[in-house]
Amino acid sequence: LAAKLTAGRGDDPAAAMGPAATAAQRDRITALLDSATAAGAKIAGQGTLAPGTDPAGHWLLPTVLTDVPADHPAITGEIFGPLLSVVPIDGPDQALAEINADDHRLVTAVHTRDLATAGRFVREARCGLVKVNERTTGNGVAPPFGGWGASSSGAFPEGGRTALDFLTDTKTVYCNVLA
Repeated sequence: LAAKLTAGRGDDPAAAMGPAATAAQRDRITALLDSATAAGAKIAGQGTLAPGTDPAGHWLLPTVLTDVPADHPAITGEIFGPLLSVVPIDGPDQALAEINADDHRLVTAVHTRDLATAGRFVREARCGLVKVNERTTGNGVAPPFGGWGASSSGAFPEGGRTALDFLTDTKTVYCNVLA
């Protein structure tokens, strides 16, 4: 699927994605991709630049990697760009172990028809957001949002009921009324 995607100008209807926000972001992700392939990772799929697009922009091509070394930053870091590492997992036990051992636990998802597996994943995945049969990008309008561990800096309760707690200072008062 990545090979079918194109990067290009935002006003180009053929473009699936635009450029990186900055040259620094482009350079960081390009260096990460180069480092991963030098370490043995394989490019399983990579998009193209939309025809007629000036190649001098901050372009990153959507790329899917396999065979990435387990300790490589393409697996262990937060990328914030169109670079995806596919890691084979042998069932829910290994998936939960990998997720919970990671320093970055902003969001995770499980895709299953088994409600018992989904419930276990929701209970045991130590992440700020856990989704079942949903993509990990995007968030609802009202729920609180934030990661655990080194990802983000804790919950940002800007939505939902917890917004009241976020905007409220709690005070406990003891009062013994004298007659």
